[in-house]
Amino acid sequence: MTGKRQHYIPRFLLKGFCSKTEGPKRFIWYFRKGSKPSEISIRDVAVSRKFYGDSGPETIDKKLTKMEQQFGPTIDRLRTDKKINTSDLPTIVEFFINMVIRTQYIRKSITDATGGLLKMAARNLSDPHKMAIFLNEAIKQNKSRFRDQLRGSMRRKLGTKVPIREEHIIRWVEENVEQLTTLLASPFSKEVVKGLTAFIEKIDEHGNISHKDALDRFLNLEEPSKRHHQYNKLHWIIKSYDPNQFILGDICVLTMNTKSQSFSPLIFSKKDNYILLLPISHDTLLIGSDSKEPLLPPPEVLNLHSVELSNDFFVSPINSEREKQFSERVGEKANSWWEPEIGEIEKEQFGE
Repeated sequence: MTGKRQHYIPRFLLKGFCSKTEGPKRFIWYFRKGSKPSEISIRDVAVSRKFYGDSGPETIDKKLTKMEQQFGPTIDRLRTDKKINTSDLPTIVEFFINMVIRTQYIRKSITDATGGLLKMAARNLSDPHKMAIFLNEAIKQNKSRFRDQLRGSMRRKLGTKVPIREEHIIRWVEENVEQLTTLLASPFSKEVVKGLTAFIEKIDEHGNISHKDALDRFLNLEEPSKRHHQYNKLHWIIKSYDPNQFILGDICVLTMNTKSQSFSPLIFSKKDNYILLLPISHDTLLIGSDSKEPLLPPPEVLNLHSVELSNDFFVSPINSEREKQFSERVGEKANSWWEPEIGEIEKEQFGE
């Protein structure tokens, strides 16, 4: 992966869905949303220029490349042997976490969700009446903080402390907060919406920077993360199927709730009643479960949810009628984890 062209889904995983080989080249069927399927080299799939930033010692790119040198041989052997050894478990846990936090999927999903939240806020706060209600409620919910900020502001203006005057002013402001927020709502609304709009216009740039920073912090952790501890408690299982059963969506790892049988991306850490599902080849599924004998979904069900929850594409070792039908549904539920949440926030904060 080292260099300017950086794979956010590693080639050692993609090759498990290889359609053909020509010398050292491996090819795969690539189904991108809104495009015709194409059979291309895995070198050109799930790759972006400087996705993790610059290359070199101690960079994200270098650290992930070093990890891949351990992941690759383990995943290759699991595909062949269909057996998990105890010594494989630390690598499997690290590999799963890697495939959750490093991908384009996580970056785009979090960026889109943040953008959706900010657009909702800008849409509502552009209304001075709603801005006044929002300010009034914010002050009520954070009285202590509001008082401290108001007191600090007065001291900066006066250049000294006048406790008795400060308390009189704070009391007057609190008694007249509704009138003051109504008065301030219109100019405040314009400035807030202006700032939100400027941020939204560069949301992709902000998202790229935030993801790289978060990934860098995660890779530099000195102690195992909460997710490490959680995954270390799971039962890890490998299951073999007939050839050409699985595709791989750009979401990679899916979570299935074992009670509701619903599927979701692994954006947040789960606590219980779930299994993690990752096809590592067209005929092999790697599973993390809180149960020793989980009830697994049929391959077609897993495939369909992988396609619908993916943002942009999926890959497959074959190009059949099944893949054609799947390609028409790429991304149908990609935002299903955050759009309802934003709707609830909007309803709670701003009403119907």
